[in-house]
Amino acid sequence: MVEKAYRKLDVWKGNSLSIAGRKTLIDSSLSNAPFYQMSIYMLPKTITYKLDKIRRTFFLARGGGTKKKYHLIKWTKICKSKKKGGLGIKSIRKMNISLLCKWLWKLETEDGVWQQIINFKYLKNDSICTVKHRQTNSAIWSDLLKIRDVYLQGRKMKVGNGQKTLFWKIYGCTMILWKFFFLIYLICAFKKISLLTR
Repeated sequence: MVEKAYRKLDVWKGNSLSIAGRKTLIDSSLSNAPFYQMSIYMLPKTITYKLDKIRRTFFLARGGGTKKKYHLIKWTKICKSKKKGGLGIKSIRKMNISLLCKWLWKLETEDGVWQQIINFKYLKNDSICTVKHRQTNSAIWSDLLKIRDVYLQGRKMKVGNGQKTLFWKIYGCTMILWKFFFLIYLICAFKKISLLTR
C-alpha cells in the first residue's frame, strides 16, 4: 500500500501544481488508494502514519521535494472539515474506522446471506453489544470487534421482544449495566437472564 502511494508520487510533478491541484490529487487518489483494505481490515497505526506522512509531504512540501521546508499550518488543521476551518482532507484513520462501522451497521439493519452466516458463526444468541472476542475468530471479525465501542457510542438500544437482550448487558450511558452495579451482579444467581424472562 505504502509502495503504491510512493509510485504514484514519482509520476506526479507536485511542485508545478497549485494548492487546489495538490488537494484534488490527494482526495482523488492518495486517500482512496487503500479504500478496499480499509473497508475490510483495521490498518495498523504504522501504516496509517506512513500514508498520512506521504500525503502531508506531497501537500505541504509542494510535491514531496527533498528540500526541507517549514510549514505554516499543522496537518491536523488541514484535515479538519471546511466548516471548522480546514480543507476537508479526510483522515485515513477516521475513514478506516467509519468504513468498518458500516459493516456493523449493515449487520444490524439488513438481512442477507452474509448476515445469517455471521449470526450463526459468531453472534448465536448474543448481540453486537455483548458478543465476546474468541481465539477462533477470523481477522476481519476481530477487527470489527476492535471498533465496536466507537460504533456503539451515542446510540440507543432497540429491545424488540427482549429475547436477545440480556438484562445485565444493557448499555446505559455508554457503559454496560453490570459494571454500574458490580457487587449486585456478583451475588446475582441469574447472570444470563433476558428481558423476555418473566
